[in-house]
Amino acid sequence: MPGLSTKLPSYSKNETDVEILTYLDGRLRTLHSQCHILIALTAYCDMSTMIGLYLPVFLTLSGINYMGLQICWFIEVIPYFGMNAAVILTLSIGIDRLYSVVAPVRYNKSRRHIYLFSMLLVPFLYASMWVVLSYLAMTKQPYM
Repeated sequence: MPGLSTKLPSYSKNETDVEILTYLDGRLRTLHSQCHILIALTAYCDMSTMIGLYLPVFLTLSGINYMGLQICWFIEVIPYFGMNAAVILTLSIGIDRLYSVVAPVRYNKSRRHIYLFSMLLVPFLYASMWVVLSYLAMTKQPYM
């Protein structure tokens, strides 16, 4: 696979998995089913949570001992959103697989765009709700 040999050893497993999924998705048309799209989105959300792991390393190396809540919230909002979305996306994958086994004819006849929209609506609304709630809690006590 071109480009994969030039990776730095510091890449995490999820980043490598996402790149492999993206490469294969462009090459194979069989990976364009509803379930594969849900799996790829879950991988991207998992990768976004890995961004939050670099914050403690940055703070340790820079010598910053204290960070305000508002700054921390803005730095961690993307990993927080990705973590919440990935959990519910995993549930969506399970529901998708159950639906494909219980009613295979109906599953294959379902409209792909409407089906994917309905399967993605709940995870992203759930994650957005928690981001908004955490922002509201942060603004009530900004100096916590």
